[in-house]
Amino acid sequence: MLIQDWLALHPDACEDAQEWLLSRGPDATMDEAWRLCSRPDWMLWAIFNGTTKPDHRAATLWAATLWTCDALESVLLRMRWAGREPNARVWQALRSLRRYAQQQESRIDLLFAKDKARGAANFYQYQPYWEIVYFIDDVIDLEDGTIPEDDEKDDANPYSYPANAAAASVCKSKRSLMAERSWQADRLRLYFRPKNQRGGSR
Repeated sequence: MLIQDWLALHPDACEDAQEWLLSRGPDATMDEAWRLCSRPDWMLWAIFNGTTKPDHRAATLWAATLWTCDALESVLLRMRWAGREPNARVWQALRSLRRYAQQQESRIDLLFAKDKARGAANFYQYQPYWEIVYFIDDVIDLEDGTIPEDDEKDDANPYSYPANAAAASVCKSKRSLMAERSWQADRLRLYFRPKNQRGGSR
């Protein structure tokens, strides 16, 4: 699909994203833009706003959950490389969430792990820990059909926000943050193929 045609269908895409898409040229396609984009928040918005069928939407939610787990895990690894070993309870909560998304762990076990991670977040008051705890809360709410209050107008926000906020808290320079977001975008492309701009299935 041509970018211009896609924008005609999605006039509420954010202004910066529209400007970047139009800069690709009049003959550029969304597949081309998808391969070049380094903004996972824009990419997730495009995915969620092209997902209409219930079966596709369920697959989108869980794929986005696993991607966010990848992004948050990358932040914990950055902490380790910088000499700050992440708390074991936070690691376990993130592993539990990944297993829950893959239907390999019960909700009770996930909530137990989350409560332990919340204790670590309370003690250390470190933003990446809180992002993991809050993300687990959002995943549970979304699975139950409850939209988090701050995300009523953006289905992608529960996934893009924690990934971006956690990365911004550990990346000490604009260059390192851009590199982390570029990695996140590449990772997102592994979960969603370009043709799914209108489908969103994995």
